[in-house]
Amino acid sequence: MLHMCGEGKGQLKDLVVTIESPRFEKRLHVLPACPDGFLLDAKIAVARMRNKEAALERALQPLEKDFDAIVIDCPPSLGMATDAAIYYGRRRQGEAEGISGMVIPVLAEDSSATAYAMLADQIESLRDDLSLEIEYLGLVVNLYDSRRGVVATSSLREWRNLGDPKVLAVIGDLKEQREAVRKRMPLLEHAPYCDQSTGMREIARQIS
Repeated sequence: MLHMCGEGKGQLKDLVVTIESPRFEKRLHVLPACPDGFLLDAKIAVARMRNKEAALERALQPLEKDFDAIVIDCPPSLGMATDAAIYYGRRRQGEAEGISGMVIPVLAEDSSATAYAMLADQIESLRDDLSLEIEYLGLVVNLYDSRRGVVATSSLREWRNLGDPKVLAVIGDLKEQREAVRKRMPLLEHAPYCDQSTGMREIARQIS
């Protein structure tokens, strides 16, 4: 958070944690979040910096040369931190289509459709205001359970009927992810062949 606001001490790379599981061959790294992250919108708003939408890009720029791909897990909000994440995910000059963009998790329920519409408005506003090229790489329907009835099944059908962006995968509301969180380990290490892990691989296959 402090690095995004221009107040960071030391190198951001010193905070990066390598996932030690042999499955990932030390090629998967995480920059852990912190509780103060909930204050990020307010910190960016009062920070004395130019082009606040580029706050995340400025913070991560020293790391980019060391990684093949960077995935931003954006907070479920519509504040300035989300603006910074959207800006970071734009297509850069000279970059081919389908390399950078937005993967948007949604739920099979009516409230998620409303939230998606609000996020899409925010993305389009940034695209228009800053003349950005921002791609929707696809949707991921998360925590799906057909036993929840017609609202769930009809919502899934409506997500699929959108067509663009397409549904990359449907991730079931199953126990393995919760178990992995409790054990503080990656899902693909805890249960590499479960349905949820298969869905994650499908997402990676479609956007890589």
